[in-house]
Amino acid sequence: MEPTQGIMYTVDIQEVPPVHRTRHKTILKDVRALDAADVDNRPVNLIFLDAHLVEPQMAMFDRLDEAGLISDAIVLAFHDTHLWPYPAADWAVKTPEGFMHRSAERDMVTIFKQRGWDAFMLHPTFGAMKAGGLAFRHGMVVMQRYRELKTSWE
Repeated sequence: MEPTQGIMYTVDIQEVPPVHRTRHKTILKDVRALDAADVDNRPVNLIFLDAHLVEPQMAMFDRLDEAGLISDAIVLAFHDTHLWPYPAADWAVKTPEGFMHRSAERDMVTIFKQRGWDAFMLHPTFGAMKAGGLAFRHGMVVMQRYRELKTSWE
């Protein structure tokens, strides 16, 4: 059965093959140039951020928000927010807790937290990964604007 709602949009400066023939629209452009027309002026329910640049991603989010396409229920997901237990790349930056892959998504989590968003960090400890035989994970943070959870509807 074919789904009847929802489209996944992928924005990249390199070609990305679609994962579904009708439900996935690939947009070949820099994220800093994305606008409401690129997402067919449709409300956005989830944004997965992994471009490793703060300003272009924040500008894209703010443009979509100003266009009224960002609701209070939107979920933001940020990739590469965890630290590495060792310098796994030449560009890794040493921090007191480990080695940072990239700073952009970590910085953006802080910006959205300052804007009043709640964060759930998916960052297993290095010890838990080693003890559990898990491969190292780059980490992810999932965020949503805080909304009061009502318990009565008077």
